[in-house]
Amino acid sequence: MDEEQVIKVTNHWVKDFVIDLNLCPFAGQVFNEKAIHYKVCLEKESQTLLEILIMEIEYLRQNDSIATGFLIHPNVLNDFSAYNQFFDNIDFVMKGLGFNGEFQIASFHPEYQFTDTLVDAVENFTNRSPYPMLHILRESLVSKAIDSYPNVEAIPQRNIQRMKKIGIKELESRLSQFKP
Repeated sequence: MDEEQVIKVTNHWVKDFVIDLNLCPFAGQVFNEKAIHYKVCLEKESQTLLEILIMEIEYLRQNDSIATGFLIHPNVLNDFSAYNQFFDNIDFVMKGLGFNGEFQIASFHPEYQFTDTLVDAVENFTNRSPYPMLHILRESLVSKAIDSYPNVEAIPQRNIQRMKKIGIKELESRLSQFKP
């Protein structure tokens, strides 16, 4: 698998799915400012992925011009259950390394499924992506965005309504254009 192609597909997904559907009202500005860092991990072990995640957070710490980062890992944690278990441990690692309050991690996966939803529930598409990935967010920028956006707590429900309006077939079709 080619790292450059993985980044190209992910960048296309951010632009033509996340931004186009306005799933994150803050993504467009960061995208247009080219303030997103993409890192591809082609390793196959979750421990190596965790080590690379820590290095990526340190990289962002040292580069204030980068607003956010995506750690894309197409060869590890392809099973959503394994991914979810790995993700559950990230908070513990973040606290232990002193990253809490500075960075947070959002999750995206091709098989993303919220707790207590059916596999094909439309709300799952808000977090579905071409590859498994970890989205590294600067908490200071998240707080700033939240403070400047009216009714930010309504975003998830608004996204679910948007997904329902679009419909499962159209969402599957849109996501299929980003398949590797």
